Amino acid sequence: MGLFERVKSVVSSKAWPGHAEWIPAERAGPAGSEAPGFAADSTYLRLWLTEARLEHSRRWFTEWHPAVHSVVVRDFGHNRHEQVAVINPGSIPGFTEAANAAVTTNKPLTPLLPFSGGTVSINTGLVAVKGDNSVRTLIDVVGSFGGLLTTTALSTGLGIAGQVVDAFEQLLNIDGNVGTLAYDGSLAMPGGNGPVLAPGFLAVLDQPPPQPLWVANGHLVCWSGDGPSSVPPGSFLLLRLESRVDRDDWRYLSPIEEPLQAARAAVDADTRRAHYQRAIIAARTSLDLHEADRIRIATALRGQRDQDAGLGAVTGGPEDLAALAEAASMPVADALEARPSLASLLA
Repeated sequence: MGLFERVKSVVSSKAWPGHAEWIPAERAGPAGSEAPGFAADSTYLRLWLTEARLEHSRRWFTEWHPAVHSVVVRDFGHNRHEQVAVINPGSIPGFTEAANAAVTTNKPLTPLLPFSGGTVSINTGLVAVKGDNSVRTLIDVVGSFGGLLTTTALSTGLGIAGQVVDAFEQLLNIDGNVGTLAYDGSLAMPGGNGPVLAPGFLAVLDQPPPQPLWVANGHLVCWSGDGPSSVPPGSFLLLRLESRVDRDDWRYLSPIEEPLQAARAAVDADTRRAHYQRAIIAARTSLDLHEADRIRIATALRGQRDQDAGLGAVTGGPEDLAALAEAASMPVADALEARPSLASLLA
């Protein structure tokens, strides 16, 4: 059983009453209309926890302890990639005082994930576990590991995901746990007569709202004919599905950055070329890059390899992977049309 199915078996939207809806772009202001649409092999996605509210109907952080979780699954062809997060609300500034108050968190639940087509499935929500401070400590421990998966590169975080789900299942098997909020669903590109994958906001509430939901300045609100009228009653989570074409975190992709720096520091040509070859392989096969960026970065590394041939320790050229990515001149459309093989890039 995969991680998504394991989490869904204990946290399913069908198990508890509530309400969840994707808020269309026209009801989210500028924040809902600026993002590019998703395109296979040339865009990234990321799930954010934008806002959260705990209704003061339980003794939060004394008798009941909350945890926000998410599992995002990308299915394309015969491939399935799963990304897990468990966030301990105690790590969110202000959340421990969130009863009857909405808190803007803007906390990532995934790193940037390359979109390769197919479907994207999401299981997310808030669970409350009844117990003493030892339960809260367990949530903090699970959340600390789950948080690592939202900031590390995919290639370095895969081994932690199963352990996080193991601990999450054990947490939910404690007597007295209850699902407060839950959503699960699958999204795809237009044309499949089902829910459409698009950047925007997802509201997950423990009861249907009395008026239509909008997002105003990053906050979930009920909307009357004259404008925002109130905060929705009860507990809720507001999540945002981000889309973007370019990364802004190149320097943290260490499987590519490390051999590039080693190549720049190497004195003899053979050693330098070997490091460049390692960097090209890492870029062309990276789980962290969409297909167009794999090609663009691998091609730029090959160009730098050939330019540096025969030189000593390199003093010119891009200082790091971020600079190399910024200087990469191949357009996305050209990269996807060419799709060079790894063998041709290493030649």
